[in-house]
Amino acid sequence: MTGTPLTIEAINHMSADAFRDAFGAIAEKSAWVAEAAGARRPFAGRADAVVAFQDALTSASREAQLAVLRAHPDLAGRAALAGDLERASKEEQAGAGLDSLSADELARFTDFNIRYRARFGFPFILAVRGATKYDILEAFAARIDNSAESEFSTAIKQVCRIMTFRLEDAIAGQGEGPATAQPEISIVSDAIDRAWSDQVAFLKELVRVPSDNPPGDCLAHAERSAALLADLGFEVERHRVPDALVERYGMIGVENLIVRRRFGSGSGPTIALNAHGDVVPPGEGWTTDPYGAEERDGAVYGRGVAVSKSDFATYAFALKALEEEADALDGTIELHLTYDEEAGGFVGPKWLLDEGLSKPDYAFSAGFSYAIVTAHNGCLHLEVTVAGKQAHAALPSSGIDALEAATAVLTALYAERHALGATTSATPGIGSPQLTVGLISGGINTNVVPDRVTLRVDRRIIPDEDGAAVEADLIERIEQAVQAVPGATVSCRRIMLAEPLRQLPGAETLIDAVQPAAQDIFGVEINTTGVPLYTDARHYATAGIPTILYGAGPRSILEANAHGADEHLQLSDLRSATEVIYRALKTLIAR
Repeated sequence: MTGTPLTIEAINHMSADAFRDAFGAIAEKSAWVAEAAGARRPFAGRADAVVAFQDALTSASREAQLAVLRAHPDLAGRAALAGDLERASKEEQAGAGLDSLSADELARFTDFNIRYRARFGFPFILAVRGATKYDILEAFAARIDNSAESEFSTAIKQVCRIMTFRLEDAIAGQGEGPATAQPEISIVSDAIDRAWSDQVAFLKELVRVPSDNPPGDCLAHAERSAALLADLGFEVERHRVPDALVERYGMIGVENLIVRRRFGSGSGPTIALNAHGDVVPPGEGWTTDPYGAEERDGAVYGRGVAVSKSDFATYAFALKALEEEADALDGTIELHLTYDEEAGGFVGPKWLLDEGLSKPDYAFSAGFSYAIVTAHNGCLHLEVTVAGKQAHAALPSSGIDALEAATAVLTALYAERHALGATTSATPGIGSPQLTVGLISGGINTNVVPDRVTLRVDRRIIPDEDGAAVEADLIERIEQAVQAVPGATVSCRRIMLAEPLRQLPGAETLIDAVQPAAQDIFGVEINTTGVPLYTDARHYATAGIPTILYGAGPRSILEANAHGADEHLQLSDLRSATEVIYRALKTLIAR
C-alpha cells in the first residue's frame, strides 16, 4: 500500500476486490488474510481494522498460519540482496540498516538464517521497525534456542506487529493513537508511546549529571532527579542521610528519594521499585563524552545509562502511565531512588528500610530485560594485614619478613581460589564461588626487610553458602598460612559482608506478573535466573520482602559495557521494559 492513507469511510465503501487489491500485501503475499479481515467491515476506526487483520491470522488453521510465515523473506537474505522484496519489506529492512551490512555482518545474518530455517522450518520473523541491526542479531541469538511451539507463537505475534505497523501507514487514524488495541499482541501502550520523547530526554538529563562513587558526592544528582520527577507531577520525598553515617561508608553526601502513589483505597499491596543513581567513575577508553548522553544507532551512551539510571526512567514512566488506569487500581507504588549501590547499599535502601521510611510488601530492583533475576551472589571484602619486624637488608635474619609471610598467605588464597571451581551453585546463572586479591601494599624501602604487608580480598559468595561461615573459613586458612614464617602475625578486618540474594516465598507473585508481559513484548522466552553480582536487592530480601530484579537493558552487563568504556543502552529495550513494568504493576494492584 503506498500513497496517501485511506480514510475509514473510503475503506468501508470498497468492493471486496478493491479491498483485497489495496490490502493484500499487509500479510506478506497472503491476500486471504485481507479477504477475511475485509469481510468484517464496516470498521469503526483504524484500531478496529487492525483487530480484524489480527483475528483473521490468529484464528486461522495451523497450516494457513505456517504458509503466512513461510511467505516472509529472510532478513538480509537472498531476496533482499537480489532486490526481490515487497515494497513494505524493502523499506522496513532498509530502515533497520540491513541494506548496508558489512561483509562480517552479512555473514552473521546468513548463518543465523540458515540455522533458524533448519530448526523451525520457516524464516526468522521480527517487526524490525525502530530496531537496529544489533537488536535483530540479539533477537536471533535469543530465539534460536526456543522450543518449536514457543517460536511458532512468537513468529505469529511478530507478523501481527508487522501488520499493525503497515496498517497504521495505510489507514488515516482520525485522531486515534497507535493501532494496538488487542492486548495479547500489543506493541506499546498509548500512554507510554505519548511520553516517549519525554522519557528519553529524562534519561539523558540523568546521565549528564555526574554521580561518581567514589568519591560519592551524589547530592547534585539527587537534586536534579527530584526536580525532573516533580516536573512529571510526582510528589518527591527527599531523605538526607546523616553525614557521619555517609562518611563511615566512604562517601561524601547521600540524599535518597521516595515517590509514593496510592491508588484507590490503598488496601492493595505496596510495591517498591528501587534503582540507584550512583555510578562508578568512567575511566579511560571512551569514544564519546561519558556525561554527554550521546544518541547513536538507536542507543544512548554514557556512564550509568545502563546501570542503573535507565531504571529511574523505566520505573518513573511506568508509574506515570498507570495514572490513566487509576480507577481500576488499588494499592501503592513507591519509587526508591538511592545513591550508594556502588558502596554496598548500606546508606541507600538498607537505611530507608531500617529507618522505617518504607515498608513494602514486594520490591523490584534495577535489572535487565531478557531475564528475571531471583538470586545473586553475596560478597565478602576482607583486609588482611601481615605484620613482621623490620631489619636492615644486610642482615635479613634479624627481622621477620612480612612479605615472605604474605607470600604464604597468597599461596593459600590462590590454592583456595582454584579449589572453589569444583563447587557450582544449584541456581542457574550463578556458577562457582570466586576469590580475588585486588590490592596489595607494604614495605618501607628497597633496603629494608618489610614489616607490614596489607592485602584486600574479594570473595564472592554463592546463594548455597552462608556468608559468616565463608568468612570464618577464610580467616582460618589465612591464620594457618602465616605460621609458615615464625614470628609473623596476621589480623583480618571485615570491610563488608553482603549476603547473597535468595528467592523468598512470594517472589513468584512478581515473576507471574512480569514473565508473560516480557515474553509478549520482547517475543522471546524470559526465564528466571541468578547472576554472579551483588546488588541492593539483597537488602529488601534480608528485610523479608520478596524481591526480583527486572528493568531496562540487554542480556548481560558485557553487552552494555556496564562499568566499562562506552556504556550504552538500546532505547528499544528501555521502551519495551517500561511497558513490561507498567503491565506487571497493573496486574499486581488491579482491583
